[in-house]
Amino acid sequence: MRPRPQRPNLGLLVHCYGFCSALTDHHVREDKGLFVRLLAEHPDLKPTIEQLKADHLADLIAESQQVLDAWSSNGGTARHALGAHLNQLHRRMSEHFGREEATLNAALDKLMTTHDEAYELVGDGRPPTRR
Repeated sequence: MRPRPQRPNLGLLVHCYGFCSALTDHHVREDKGLFVRLLAEHPDLKPTIEQLKADHLADLIAESQQVLDAWSSNGGTARHALGAHLNQLHRRMSEHFGREEATLNAALDKLMTTHDEAYELVGDGRPPTRR
């Protein structure tokens, strides 16, 4: 008797789709809010910001969703591909966020003085404080 393919963990699947969506939303907010404001006040950052925008992993996030779709359809047969893909996504995200921090922190410190400003520009998972 052949073993049945392992079914994907629904909680993990939902978490992965949610993560891809949140990461995409974060990058859209950066592109349309934070980076626009940074460039207005620090035009010298244009090459850095252009590189960061180009590295917003849209291709890898789209691939992640395709791999997740395959895993949700095929279960165990796509499990190893998903693991390898998530490792690649983690590595590239770590590199990207490291570059952002190394190149933008000083300008960000000058730009955002309150949590509410940070939330408006990129969102951080916490709603703005009530006034």
